Amino acid sequence: MNTSYFIVESDRYYQSDYQMKMLANNEISGLLQVKGRGVNGRSRYEYEIQGKHSLEFLAQKGPVTYEMIIAVIEDLLAVVEEMRDYLLSPNQLLLDPRGIFFEKGHYYFCYYPANEQGIAESFHELTEFFVRETDYQDRSGIYISYALHKMTMAENYQICQVIEEILENQEDDLDEEIPEEEYEEELYEYGEEEEEDNGLYDDWDLEEKPLGDMIKEKIGGWGFMKHLFGRSSREPQGEVIKEQRNVDYGKKY
Repeated sequence: MNTSYFIVESDRYYQSDYQMKMLANNEISGLLQVKGRGVNGRSRYEYEIQGKHSLEFLAQKGPVTYEMIIAVIEDLLAVVEEMRDYLLSPNQLLLDPRGIFFEKGHYYFCYYPANEQGIAESFHELTEFFVRETDYQDRSGIYISYALHKMTMAENYQICQVIEEILENQEDDLDEEIPEEEYEEELYEYGEEEEEDNGLYDDWDLEEKPLGDMIKEKIGGWGFMKHLFGRSSREPQGEVIKEQRNVDYGKKY
Protein backbone atom coordinates (compact mmCIF):
# COMPACT_ATOMS: atom_id res chain seq x y z
CA MET A 1 0.00 0.00 0.00
CA ASN A 2 2.89 2.37 0.66
CA THR A 3 5.50 1.33 -1.91
CA SER A 4 5.85 1.66 -5.68
CA TYR A 5 7.76 -0.80 -7.81
CA PHE A 6 9.30 -0.83 -11.26
CA ILE A 7 9.03 -4.40 -12.53
CA VAL A 8 11.17 -6.13 -15.16
CA GLU A 9 10.47 -9.68 -16.31
CA SER A 10 12.60 -12.13 -18.26
CA ASP A 11 11.95 -15.48 -19.93
CA ARG A 12 14.99 -16.84 -18.12
CA TYR A 13 14.56 -19.23 -15.22
CA TYR A 14 15.25 -17.32 -12.00
CA GLN A 15 18.48 -18.06 -10.13
CA SER A 16 19.45 -16.48 -6.82
CA ASP A 17 23.15 -16.20 -7.59
CA TYR A 18 25.91 -14.17 -5.92
CA GLN A 19 24.71 -11.01 -7.70
CA MET A 20 21.34 -11.04 -5.96
CA LYS A 21 23.00 -11.85 -2.63
CA MET A 22 25.34 -8.87 -3.07
CA LEU A 23 22.39 -6.60 -3.83
CA ALA A 24 20.32 -7.97 -0.95
CA ASN A 25 23.04 -7.70 1.70
CA ASN A 26 24.58 -4.36 0.68
CA GLU A 27 23.27 -0.88 0.11
CA ILE A 28 25.10 0.20 -3.05
CA SER A 29 24.99 3.91 -3.77
CA GLY A 30 23.28 4.67 -7.07
CA LEU A 31 21.48 1.32 -7.41
CA LEU A 32 17.80 0.80 -6.68
CA GLN A 33 16.88 -1.79 -4.09
CA VAL A 34 15.70 -4.94 -5.85
CA LYS A 35 13.92 -8.17 -5.03
CA GLY A 36 13.95 -11.15 -7.39
CA ARG A 37 11.85 -14.28 -7.67
CA GLY A 38 10.72 -16.92 -10.13
CA VAL A 39 7.16 -16.84 -11.49
CA ASN A 40 5.89 -19.65 -13.76
CA GLY A 41 9.38 -20.45 -15.00
CA ARG A 42 10.21 -16.78 -15.60
CA SER A 43 12.32 -14.25 -13.69
CA ARG A 44 10.73 -11.23 -12.03
CA TYR A 45 12.72 -8.30 -10.61
CA GLU A 46 11.00 -5.63 -8.51
CA TYR A 47 12.77 -2.30 -7.94
CA GLU A 48 11.57 0.04 -5.22
CA ILE A 49 10.93 3.50 -6.71
CA GLN A 50 8.83 5.24 -4.05
CA GLY A 51 9.16 9.03 -4.50
CA LYS A 52 11.26 8.75 -7.67
CA HIS A 53 10.49 9.71 -11.28
CA SER A 54 11.80 7.97 -14.40
CA LEU A 55 13.92 9.77 -16.97
CA GLU A 56 11.20 9.06 -19.52
CA PHE A 57 8.62 10.76 -17.27
CA LEU A 58 10.86 13.81 -16.81
CA ALA A 59 11.30 14.09 -20.60
CA GLN A 60 7.52 14.06 -21.02
CA LYS A 61 7.19 16.95 -18.57
CA GLY A 62 9.90 19.01 -20.28
CA PRO A 63 12.77 18.63 -22.78
CA VAL A 64 16.08 17.06 -21.82
CA THR A 65 18.70 19.70 -21.00
CA TYR A 66 22.48 19.94 -20.93
CA GLU A 67 22.42 19.74 -17.13
CA MET A 68 20.34 16.54 -17.19
CA ILE A 69 22.70 14.79 -19.62
CA ILE A 70 25.74 15.75 -17.53
CA ALA A 71 24.03 14.55 -14.34
CA VAL A 72 23.15 11.16 -15.87
CA ILE A 73 26.75 10.69 -17.08
CA GLU A 74 28.16 11.70 -13.70
CA ASP A 75 25.92 9.33 -11.76
CA LEU A 76 26.44 6.48 -14.24
CA LEU A 77 30.23 6.70 -13.90
CA ALA A 78 29.92 6.96 -10.12
CA VAL A 79 27.73 3.86 -9.80
CA VAL A 80 30.04 1.79 -12.04
CA GLU A 81 32.97 2.78 -9.83
CA GLU A 82 30.95 1.81 -6.75
CA MET A 83 29.98 -1.57 -8.24
CA ARG A 84 33.63 -2.55 -8.62
CA ASP A 85 33.91 -3.23 -4.88
CA TYR A 86 31.03 -5.72 -5.08
CA LEU A 87 32.18 -7.66 -8.18
CA LEU A 88 29.11 -6.52 -10.13
CA SER A 89 29.35 -6.15 -13.91
CA PRO A 90 28.32 -2.84 -15.55
CA ASN A 91 26.88 -4.88 -18.44
CA GLN A 92 23.94 -5.73 -16.17
CA LEU A 93 22.90 -2.08 -15.77
CA LEU A 94 19.56 -1.28 -17.39
CA LEU A 95 19.92 2.05 -19.24
CA ASP A 96 16.42 2.23 -20.64
CA PRO A 97 14.98 5.73 -19.88
CA ARG A 98 12.04 3.96 -18.23
CA GLY A 99 14.46 2.31 -15.80
CA ILE A 100 16.58 5.34 -14.79
CA PHE A 101 15.03 7.19 -11.85
CA PHE A 102 15.58 10.63 -10.38
CA GLU A 103 15.20 11.82 -6.79
CA LYS A 104 16.68 14.76 -4.89
CA GLY A 105 19.34 15.67 -7.42
CA HIS A 106 20.58 12.14 -8.18
CA TYR A 107 19.85 9.46 -10.78
CA TYR A 108 19.45 5.81 -9.76
CA PHE A 109 19.91 2.72 -11.92
CA CYS A 110 18.54 -0.82 -12.06
CA TYR A 111 20.96 -3.73 -11.78
CA TYR A 112 19.34 -6.38 -13.95
CA PRO A 113 21.07 -9.81 -13.76
CA ALA A 114 19.16 -11.14 -16.79
CA ASN A 115 20.28 -8.30 -19.06
CA GLU A 116 21.74 -9.64 -22.33
CA GLN A 117 22.20 -6.38 -24.19
CA GLY A 118 25.41 -5.07 -22.63
CA ILE A 119 26.22 -1.55 -21.52
CA ALA A 120 27.74 -0.37 -24.80
CA GLU A 121 24.57 -1.05 -26.79
CA SER A 122 22.39 0.25 -23.95
CA PHE A 123 24.36 3.49 -23.69
CA HIS A 124 24.11 4.05 -27.46
CA GLU A 125 20.32 3.72 -27.25
CA LEU A 126 20.34 6.15 -24.34
CA THR A 127 22.18 8.71 -26.50
CA GLU A 128 19.46 8.27 -29.15
CA PHE A 129 16.96 9.22 -26.46
CA PHE A 130 19.04 12.31 -25.60
CA VAL A 131 19.15 13.40 -29.25
CA ARG A 132 15.41 12.90 -29.65
CA GLU A 133 14.38 14.65 -26.43
CA THR A 134 16.96 17.45 -26.06
CA ASP A 135 15.75 21.03 -25.99
CA TYR A 136 16.76 22.48 -29.38
CA GLN A 137 17.08 25.90 -27.79
CA ASP A 138 19.79 24.49 -25.51
CA ARG A 139 22.90 24.64 -27.72
CA SER A 140 25.15 23.01 -25.13
CA GLY A 141 22.66 20.14 -24.78
CA ILE A 142 22.50 19.68 -28.55
CA TYR A 143 26.29 19.66 -28.77
CA ILE A 144 26.85 16.95 -26.18
CA SER A 145 23.87 14.77 -27.17
CA TYR A 146 24.88 14.65 -30.84
CA ALA A 147 28.55 14.18 -29.98
CA LEU A 148 27.76 11.24 -27.70
CA HIS A 149 25.46 9.66 -30.26
CA LYS A 150 27.89 10.01 -33.14
CA MET A 151 30.82 8.52 -31.22
CA THR A 152 28.79 5.57 -29.91
CA MET A 153 27.84 4.48 -33.43
CA ALA A 154 31.23 2.79 -33.81
CA GLU A 155 31.31 -0.96 -33.16
CA ASN A 156 33.00 -2.06 -29.93
CA TYR A 157 33.49 1.51 -28.75
CA GLN A 158 34.59 2.33 -25.21
CA ILE A 159 32.32 4.59 -23.18
CA CYS A 160 35.14 6.15 -21.20
CA GLN A 161 37.12 6.90 -24.35
CA VAL A 162 34.05 8.55 -25.88
CA ILE A 163 33.55 10.80 -22.87
CA GLU A 164 37.25 11.63 -22.69
CA GLU A 165 37.37 12.66 -26.37
CA ILE A 166 34.29 14.84 -25.98
CA LEU A 167 35.92 16.58 -23.03
CA GLU A 168 39.09 17.22 -25.01
CA ASN A 169 37.18 18.49 -28.04
CA GLN A 170 35.17 20.91 -25.94
CA GLU A 171 38.30 22.21 -24.22
CA ASP A 172 39.88 22.79 -27.65
CA ASP A 173 36.81 24.74 -28.73
CA LEU A 174 37.03 26.89 -25.62
CA ASP A 175 40.75 27.54 -26.11
CA GLU A 176 40.38 28.47 -29.77
CA GLU A 177 40.73 32.18 -30.25
CA ILE A 178 37.82 33.77 -32.03
CA PRO A 179 38.81 36.86 -34.05
CA GLU A 180 37.02 40.07 -33.37
CA GLU A 181 34.65 41.05 -36.14
CA GLU A 182 34.74 44.48 -37.72
CA TYR A 183 31.62 46.58 -37.64
CA GLU A 184 30.82 49.66 -39.67
CA GLU A 185 30.06 52.71 -37.63
CA GLU A 186 26.35 53.48 -37.54
CA LEU A 187 24.89 56.95 -37.32
CA TYR A 188 22.44 57.74 -34.56
CA GLU A 189 20.05 60.62 -34.40
CA TYR A 190 19.10 62.70 -31.40
CA GLY A 191 22.44 62.21 -29.67
CA GLU A 192 22.17 58.47 -29.04
CA GLU A 193 25.43 56.71 -28.15
CA GLU A 194 26.74 53.69 -30.01
CA GLU A 195 26.51 50.47 -28.02
CA GLU A 196 29.74 48.60 -27.42
CA ASP A 197 30.10 45.11 -28.87
CA ASN A 198 33.21 42.97 -28.60
CA GLY A 199 32.11 40.82 -31.57
CA LEU A 200 32.50 37.53 -29.69
CA TYR A 201 30.10 34.71 -30.48
CA ASP A 202 29.88 31.37 -28.72
CA ASP A 203 28.95 28.65 -31.21
CA TRP A 204 27.33 26.47 -28.54
CA ASP A 205 26.36 29.01 -25.89
CA LEU A 206 28.36 27.07 -23.29
CA GLU A 207 27.66 27.40 -19.62
CA GLU A 208 29.96 29.47 -17.44
CA LYS A 209 31.50 26.32 -16.05
CA PRO A 210 32.93 24.12 -18.86
CA LEU A 211 31.91 20.51 -19.25
CA GLY A 212 35.43 19.36 -18.44
CA ASP A 213 35.43 21.11 -15.09
CA MET A 214 31.99 19.79 -14.25
CA ILE A 215 32.65 16.06 -14.60
CA LYS A 216 36.39 15.50 -14.88
CA GLU A 217 36.73 14.70 -11.20
CA LYS A 218 33.99 12.08 -11.63
CA ILE A 219 35.95 10.18 -14.26
CA GLY A 220 38.87 8.93 -12.22
CA GLY A 221 40.31 5.47 -12.64
CA TRP A 222 40.37 5.41 -16.43
CA GLY A 223 42.35 2.16 -16.63
CA PHE A 224 39.75 0.18 -14.70
CA MET A 225 36.83 1.85 -16.44
CA LYS A 226 38.21 1.18 -19.92
CA HIS A 227 38.71 -2.47 -18.96
CA LEU A 228 35.09 -2.73 -17.81
CA PHE A 229 33.64 -1.08 -20.90
CA GLY A 230 35.94 -2.74 -23.41
CA ARG A 231 33.37 -5.16 -24.89
CA SER A 232 30.02 -4.65 -26.51
CA SER A 233 27.15 -7.08 -26.90
CA ARG A 234 24.84 -6.56 -29.88
CA GLU A 235 22.21 -9.14 -28.91
CA PRO A 236 18.58 -7.91 -28.70
CA GLN A 237 17.09 -7.17 -25.32
CA GLY A 238 13.83 -9.07 -25.67
CA GLU A 239 12.57 -8.49 -22.15
CA VAL A 240 9.25 -7.08 -21.10
CA ILE A 241 9.48 -3.90 -19.05
CA LYS A 242 6.57 -2.55 -17.17
CA GLU A 243 5.80 -0.38 -14.19
CA GLN A 244 3.50 -1.30 -11.35
CA ARG A 245 2.70 1.20 -8.62
CA ASN A 246 1.19 1.03 -5.15
CA VAL A 247 1.80 -2.68 -4.56
CA ASP A 248 2.59 -4.31 -1.23
CA TYR A 249 3.75 -7.89 -1.67
CA GLY A 250 3.69 -8.52 2.06
CA LYS A 251 6.63 -10.89 2.29
CA LYS A 252 10.37 -10.97 2.00
CA TYR A 253 12.29 -12.51 -0.89
